[in-house]
Amino acid sequence: MSSALVWMVRRYRCLASSGGLSLVHVRLRTGRTHQIRVQFASRGTPLAGDGKYGGGPGEIALWSYRLAFPHPETGRPLAFSSLPQGGLWEEF
Repeated sequence: MSSALVWMVRRYRCLASSGGLSLVHVRLRTGRTHQIRVQFASRGTPLAGDGKYGGGPGEIALWSYRLAFPHPETGRPLAFSSLPQGGLWEEF
């Protein structure tokens, strides 16, 4: 993995593989637009359904299962989570 990917993507790991697809947990260091899509596509592993970056037609297989940030006024930590359902996600 290149040092640029290591810097932008703090951590990643493959959770499961099925039918030529892999479920990958990615922890980001920055919030750059298309960061995950571009980095994986540039290494020959585009996201399933990501036609813009070579992943073929269909619904893009990208899901943020957890989002956490401080409340803009109080600073109190906020966290939200949701697991994907249906489509390609049923493979895992």
